[in-house]
Amino acid sequence: MEMKHRSSTPIAPLAFALAAGLFAAPAAAQSKAAAPKKWTTSRAPDGQPDLQGIWTNATITPFERPRELAGKEYFTEQEAAEFEKRVL
Repeated sequence: MEMKHRSSTPIAPLAFALAAGLFAAPAAAQSKAAAPKKWTTSRAPDGQPDLQGIWTNATITPFERPRELAGKEYFTEQEAAEFEKRVL
């Protein structure tokens, strides 16, 4: 699947203008508005959920459990503090 990069154009001014327009509408007009549509996820051509977007792997959480912790289910608070100091 090919990744598409999104534009780096700031959307804050557009979002502000849109929000200002929505909040400027009279209360009577807002009360007559139709009920919002139920949200549904977008789908790829093959019917699977569309997961395109910006993803990152920036995390300090390891993908695998360290070998020295193989038989240990929990840390005590002291062990957790020592482990954190050692890892960071």
